[in-house]
Amino acid sequence: ARPDLLPLIERLESDHLCGESEVRELQHLLLSWEMLGDARSEAFRVRVAKYVAFYLEHIRTEEVHILPAAEDALSEQEWSELDAAFAFNEDPLIGGDTAAMNRLFARVVRH
Repeated sequence: ARPDLLPLIERLESDHLCGESEVRELQHLLLSWEMLGDARSEAFRVRVAKYVAFYLEHIRTEEVHILPAAEDALSEQEWSELDAAFAFNEDPLIGGDTAAMNRLFARVVRH
Protein backbone atom coordinates (compact mmCIF):
# COMPACT_ATOMS: atom_id res chain seq x y z
CA ALA A 1 0.00 0.00 0.00
CA ARG A 2 1.27 3.45 -0.95
CA PRO A 3 -1.11 6.06 0.48
CA ASP A 4 1.44 8.73 -0.46
CA LEU A 5 0.61 8.06 -4.12
CA LEU A 6 -3.14 8.55 -3.70
CA PRO A 7 -3.10 12.25 -4.75
CA LEU A 8 -1.18 11.33 -7.92
CA ILE A 9 -3.52 8.44 -8.69
CA GLU A 10 -6.53 10.70 -8.21
CA ARG A 11 -4.99 13.27 -10.56
CA LEU A 12 -4.32 10.60 -13.18
CA GLU A 13 -7.90 9.37 -12.91
CA SER A 14 -9.11 12.93 -13.41
CA ASP A 15 -6.84 13.21 -16.46
CA HIS A 16 -8.43 10.10 -17.89
CA LEU A 17 -11.90 11.54 -17.41
CA CYS A 18 -11.15 14.87 -19.08
CA GLY A 19 -8.82 13.59 -21.83
CA GLU A 20 -11.61 12.54 -24.18
CA SER A 21 -13.37 15.91 -23.93
CA GLU A 22 -10.05 17.65 -24.59
CA VAL A 23 -9.59 15.64 -27.78
CA ARG A 24 -13.13 16.51 -28.84
CA GLU A 25 -12.37 20.19 -28.27
CA LEU A 26 -9.33 19.82 -30.52
CA GLN A 27 -11.56 18.28 -33.17
CA HIS A 28 -13.95 21.23 -32.95
CA LEU A 29 -11.13 23.75 -33.17
CA LEU A 30 -9.65 21.95 -36.16
CA LEU A 31 -13.03 21.90 -37.89
CA SER A 32 -13.43 25.59 -37.16
CA TRP A 33 -10.04 26.24 -38.73
CA GLU A 34 -10.97 24.18 -41.78
CA MET A 35 -14.36 25.83 -42.22
CA LEU A 36 -13.57 29.43 -41.26
CA GLY A 37 -9.99 29.74 -42.44
CA ASP A 38 -6.61 30.66 -41.09
CA ALA A 39 -7.98 33.21 -38.63
CA ARG A 40 -8.89 30.19 -36.48
CA SER A 41 -5.52 28.42 -36.72
CA GLU A 42 -3.96 30.12 -33.70
CA ALA A 43 -6.69 28.88 -31.32
CA PHE A 44 -6.05 25.34 -32.55
CA ARG A 45 -2.27 25.65 -32.20
CA VAL A 46 -2.54 27.03 -28.67
CA ARG A 47 -4.91 24.23 -27.61
CA VAL A 48 -2.70 21.55 -29.18
CA ALA A 49 0.33 22.86 -27.29
CA LYS A 50 -1.71 22.81 -24.06
CA TYR A 51 -2.90 19.27 -24.73
CA VAL A 52 0.59 17.99 -25.57
CA ALA A 53 1.94 19.45 -22.32
CA PHE A 54 -0.95 17.87 -20.39
CA TYR A 55 -0.42 14.49 -22.05
CA LEU A 56 3.35 14.45 -21.57
CA GLU A 57 2.99 15.38 -17.89
CA HIS A 58 0.44 12.62 -17.46
CA ILE A 59 2.77 10.03 -19.01
CA ARG A 60 5.74 11.36 -17.02
CA THR A 61 3.79 10.99 -13.77
CA GLU A 62 2.92 7.40 -14.63
CA GLU A 63 6.47 6.51 -15.65
CA VAL A 64 8.33 8.31 -12.86
CA HIS A 65 6.04 7.67 -9.90
CA ILE A 66 3.36 5.05 -10.49
CA LEU A 67 5.13 2.36 -12.52
CA PRO A 68 8.23 2.16 -10.27
CA ALA A 69 5.98 1.83 -7.22
CA ALA A 70 3.95 -0.86 -8.98
CA GLU A 71 7.12 -2.73 -9.95
CA ASP A 72 8.15 -2.81 -6.30
CA ALA A 73 4.74 -3.79 -4.96
CA LEU A 74 3.23 -6.26 -7.44
CA SER A 75 3.99 -9.94 -7.81
CA GLU A 76 4.53 -11.69 -11.15
CA GLN A 77 1.02 -13.14 -10.88
CA GLU A 78 -0.46 -9.67 -10.36
CA TRP A 79 1.50 -8.35 -13.38
CA SER A 80 0.12 -11.20 -15.48
CA GLU A 81 -3.41 -10.35 -14.41
CA LEU A 82 -2.83 -6.69 -15.25
CA ASP A 83 -1.40 -7.57 -18.66
CA ALA A 84 -4.48 -9.66 -19.41
CA ALA A 85 -6.84 -6.89 -18.29
CA PHE A 86 -5.07 -4.17 -20.28
CA ALA A 87 -5.03 -6.29 -23.42
CA PHE A 88 -8.75 -5.51 -23.77
CA ASN A 89 -8.73 -1.83 -22.76
CA GLU A 90 -8.40 1.29 -24.85
CA ASP A 91 -6.18 4.26 -24.13
CA PRO A 92 -8.12 6.02 -21.35
CA LEU A 93 -7.13 9.44 -22.62
CA ILE A 94 -8.64 8.95 -26.06
CA GLY A 95 -11.38 6.45 -25.39
CA GLY A 96 -12.31 3.62 -27.70
CA ASP A 97 -12.86 5.58 -30.90
CA THR A 98 -9.49 4.97 -32.55
CA ALA A 99 -11.02 5.53 -36.00
CA ALA A 100 -11.97 9.07 -34.97
CA MET A 101 -8.49 9.60 -33.56
CA ASN A 102 -6.93 8.40 -36.82
CA ARG A 103 -9.15 10.79 -38.80
CA LEU A 104 -8.23 13.65 -36.48
CA PHE A 105 -4.53 12.82 -36.81
CA ALA A 106 -4.79 12.78 -40.61
CA ARG A 107 -6.52 16.18 -40.56
CA VAL A 108 -3.86 17.65 -38.28
CA VAL A 109 -1.10 16.36 -40.52
CA ARG A 110 -2.80 17.87 -43.58
CA HIS A 111 -2.70 21.27 -41.89
